[in-house]
Order: sequence, then C-alpha cells, then structure tokens
Amino acid sequence: LGWLAAGPQPEQGGRTTLWQLTPPAGSHVLGSWLGGDILDILILEDKEEQNVLVTQAHPGGVALLRRGGSQERVALSPPLGGDLPVTWGRLRWSGLAGEGKLRWSVRGGNRDVPDESWTDWSTSWTQRDHTLDLPVCRFLQWRVTFPEAGGDRGSSWLVTGVSISAWQENLPPVIAQFSLEEPVEIFLGGLVSHGDNVTQSFSSGLRAEFSKSTQADKRAPNNRAAMTRPIRTFAWGAGDPNGDRLQYELAYRPEGAAAWTVFRQESQELVGSWDTSTVQDGVYQVKLTVNDRLDNPAASTQVAYRILGHIEVDNTPPELSDLSVTLAAGGLAVNFSAEDRTSVLAGAGITLPDGSWQRLDPEDLICDSNREVFSAVVQWPPEDSALLRRPWQVRIEVMDLGGNTAFARIEVR
Repeated sequence: LGWLAAGPQPEQGGRTTLWQLTPPAGSHVLGSWLGGDILDILILEDKEEQNVLVTQAHPGGVALLRRGGSQERVALSPPLGGDLPVTWGRLRWSGLAGEGKLRWSVRGGNRDVPDESWTDWSTSWTQRDHTLDLPVCRFLQWRVTFPEAGGDRGSSWLVTGVSISAWQENLPPVIAQFSLEEPVEIFLGGLVSHGDNVTQSFSSGLRAEFSKSTQADKRAPNNRAAMTRPIRTFAWGAGDPNGDRLQYELAYRPEGAAAWTVFRQESQELVGSWDTSTVQDGVYQVKLTVNDRLDNPAASTQVAYRILGHIEVDNTPPELSDLSVTLAAGGLAVNFSAEDRTSVLAGAGITLPDGSWQRLDPEDLICDSNREVFSAVVQWPPEDSALLRRPWQVRIEVMDLGGNTAFARIEVR
C-alpha cells in the first residue's frame, strides 16, 4: 500500500481517517470510522484481499479495514446542516462511474452528532438525482456504498461532488433594542467641519450631526432646562434568524390615535431622527417596523415591530403676562406670570443693563409647575454704574422643560 497516515479529525466530529499517501504530495482516503488515536498499522495480505488492521487508543480498540475481494466499501459524510430546522430537497452527485451502481441513503436529526434521536437510514437509491424523504430537522448525513470489487471487472469509482438542497421556513426578525437617545450636549458645527450644522452628543455615547441652523448657545447647559432641540434621535438593534437583510421604518402617532404617520422611510441604517417641529405639541408614540423583504418574496416576507410610548413634544415657548419692571427702593421691582400649555416651567432670569444675568425664583421658590407667578426686587444699579443712563434695557426670559424660551425686552425710565 505504500505510505499510510492516520489520525482523528476534529472537524469531522472526531472521526479517525486512514489515508494512502502518493508522493510527492497526493493522498486519498482509504477509510473513516469513529475511533481514537492510532498506535499501529498492520497490513494483512492474502491471495484475494488486502486488509488493514489498526490499533488505537482514546478509546482503545482495533479496527479492521477490508480492501479488495468481495467486501463492500462505504463512504460516510460528516453531519451537514445549520442552526435551524430545514425541509430537505434533493441530493445530486457527480463523478466517474465504474461497473455496477452506487447505493445512496441518508438519515437526519436535530443534534450535531448522530445518536438514538436520529432517524434510521433511508431506503437506498442509485439515481444521480434523488428527492430526499426526511422529516424537518437541523442535520443530515449521507452514506454511499460502492459496488463489490473482484476479478478483472472494471470497478473504479470516483465521486467528485455531492450537492444537497434544502428549504428553510422564513422566520420574523427579532428587535433586540429600541430607544430614544437622551441628549446631553449640543454644539454648533459638524463632526468634521464648522458651519450651520448642529451636533448632538447623547448619554449612550452616540453623536449625531444635523444640517439644521439654530440660535442655541455654543454649548447648552447640562441641566433639566437644557436646549434639547426639536429633533428626536432613535437607535435600535435587530437580527434575523435566517440571516436575511433587514429594512427599518419609523412612524409616529398621537397617543390614543389609530393611524400612524411615517417620518422615516425604509432604510438599512440603525439610527433615525424625527423633527418634531412639524407636529403639534402633545404626547406621541413612535413605532419601529422591521422587515426582511430584500431577501424574500412578498408572500413570505416577515415583519416585526416595537412601540415607544409617551414621548412628549413641546416646541412652544411659555407665555408671559402681567409683566412690569419698575423702579423701587433698592432696585428694580419685577412682576410677571408665566404659563406653558405642555411642559413644566424650568426656570427664569433677568438680563440687566450691564449684561449681567440673575436668576428669578417664583413666589413659592420652586419652579415646578405649568404656571408660576414671579415677584422680586433685583438690586440695581450697582454703585459704579453712574455712567449707565436711563432708560435702562432689561430682558426677561423663562424656559420650560422642553427647551423652549420666552423673551421680553422692557425699558425702565
């Protein structure tokens, strides 16, 4: 037999394989079986047969491989398949035919190594193209039995390829995560260049750039009255059990309404934004819809969705009323009321004639409702302000939790 080599093959489920080596670099398989490490190989020859006796360890045992004579030879594939059960279609093989016919059979199961849970071997067939009769399962193994060899008959066989078709039921996508990103900072300028673009940084670490001009400060304060802008940013993650490509769509509706309005058409991107300046103030829901239409016919396309609820939209600034700023003992008497129809008021302040800013607290000292009354005396003018002549210009501003600010300019004579 010339040079032989043998050993276990991890990629074939630990099966031991015996090769005949044909120098300088060729080889072919003489046999394969569930065995262990090879200790010794003995060639047993007589007039009709040439057999190979192999001793092994881990586990210990002896394997007898018969070659020649009337002994049938069998080739066995490793388990083939994937993670999901499939409906098996057809087996086709190609190769060079000797005398007689090859007999093929298959078996299947849901574990990656054949055991008692697998089906029995199917009835054998000899066609080159055959419809498989197996239940829906994850794995398949084929077996081919070569004709008996003997005498001077031409009995050489060469199987060059085996192909198996299968159909997998299309399963719906799985949405792992869908969230509204909370902004922590807003910058004028883009991620790369400056200009009228706006860049938002979010608590998750995501940064997004929007081509929308703004009058916001260079950096908005990181507090509950932060200038969050009307643009809401959403991020998500999803997967498909069949490995299909996914498309994502976003839509909104007022809380309690039935109809959805799409604001982001189907795309494969995992981030989307909603400019809420186009809708009325109120409470909304946003729906993420995922489909696998790119890799499936319309009739078998699968869809998944998830809804985020109670998203407050407030793009309207508070309303100021009963506003007056007058001279008083010790400074300026400031009186006004502020009210917001959607959000809680977040704070108020006054910009004095010299450009300095002071916080204004409501009469109950806590700015925590939709309507607040402000009445305070602000010290003015400072001792070194002799050159600041009247009339004085002051500005009152009130902010709500939606990031909207109301302004009022007043002359004090």
